[in-house]
Amino acid sequence: MASFNESIRQFNTRYYRLILKLNLWWKWSYYQNKRFKESYFPAFIKYKIERKSIWNIVTELIELTFKFKCLPYHYFRYGLYRKRFDFETVKKFFPETLFYYKILPKINTHYVLLDDKNIFESIMKGSGLKYPETILKKKNGTIYDNKNERITTEVQLRELLDKTDESVIFCKPASYSSGGKGIFLIRKTKDGWTTNDQKVFDLHLLKDEMESDWILQKPVKNCEKIARIHNRSTNSFRVLTVFKADSEPRVIYISLKLGTDDNYTDNAHTGGLYVGVDHQTGQLHKKGFDEKLNEYDRHPLSKKIFENIKIDRIKEVTDYAIKAAAIFSDLTVVGWDIVLSDEGPYILEGNSSSGLDALMTELYDVI
Repeated sequence: MASFNESIRQFNTRYYRLILKLNLWWKWSYYQNKRFKESYFPAFIKYKIERKSIWNIVTELIELTFKFKCLPYHYFRYGLYRKRFDFETVKKFFPETLFYYKILPKINTHYVLLDDKNIFESIMKGSGLKYPETILKKKNGTIYDNKNERITTEVQLRELLDKTDESVIFCKPASYSSGGKGIFLIRKTKDGWTTNDQKVFDLHLLKDEMESDWILQKPVKNCEKIARIHNRSTNSFRVLTVFKADSEPRVIYISLKLGTDDNYTDNAHTGGLYVGVDHQTGQLHKKGFDEKLNEYDRHPLSKKIFENIKIDRIKEVTDYAIKAAAIFSDLTVVGWDIVLSDEGPYILEGNSSSGLDALMTELYDVI
């Protein structure tokens, strides 16, 4: 029986990789072409004065295509056509196409442990690491409270929500969401709980109008230092870890994700910006970037200058990421979203297909 189970496992692994590649091929091409049209090319036009010569750009594109054996969309995503990047530096940037399409299917086959937030929550509960408190969740059409007791009536739902001491609750798609997509808030009003678009949040909406699985959680407040940069959103650190079987997990990159305007999420896809962080010292990089390659030396609302900010407690963040990476040892590369609160770090989620913004040659180690 054991040998039979092993044969099934090997078959499923090979089948998964094949289907994933076939499915990703056209979706990834569509996504990259769409992003090129909407973001990459407008940025290319904007940096006309800073661009290298057309001859240099074409030459570099050809060499990168042969080097990585894929179309080098990352050349435009990261603005590598600008004069500030010599070609030796350009060659150190890692193309997302190669990572997502060829490498991830081989190294992160247990992605469901992260991408299903209900499964992730169950693992986190036994990990000893702080995780946002769950109010309720929807799994396979059934509503549960945070003790996995079923919620079947409107009275039960209202009592559960009213017991919380929060006036705002985050509602997140529980299955395979990314980039902050689908997240919305419900707020406590004198008439009950309502959504962003003023719909009454009741059992009917949760069961019948909200498709798929969901998880509702209390917000986590930023520590005072990060809240001073931007206090209208939950700002998190994206911490990329690599964990190979023959070594200890390690942090290779950190960025601080910051919301802008009135956004309550910090994702670049929803208008936020990223600022690199030195994971040894906590010093913020001089400039941050949004998804359209606009550069910022300070936050557009608070006007806090990034170069003047140092996160003294950054070791708490990196230590948390390393502990989490050890728990999820079946996954080689994970991007952790970690909020640093006054009470310590909280892990919001782990991303099995984390964005590779500003990553350099460290990832060659996992090929």
